Amino acid sequence: MLSYVNQHDKGRASEGLSLPLIIGGLALIFKSMLMSYNGNIEIYVPADAMAQAT
Repeated sequence: MLSYVNQHDKGRASEGLSLPLIIGGLALIFKSMLMSYNGNIEIYVPADAMAQAT
């Protein structure tokens, strides 16, 4: 029983260490995406949809 508890605690410790790394990595990816964003969003509208709107 004691070995099961120790193994379970080890799992939580590694989870506690890896979660900040994952969050930090995602934050860096998101920041790099925002820095490369030029402010223009392309929206494709088919010509027939524009003709129907008028």
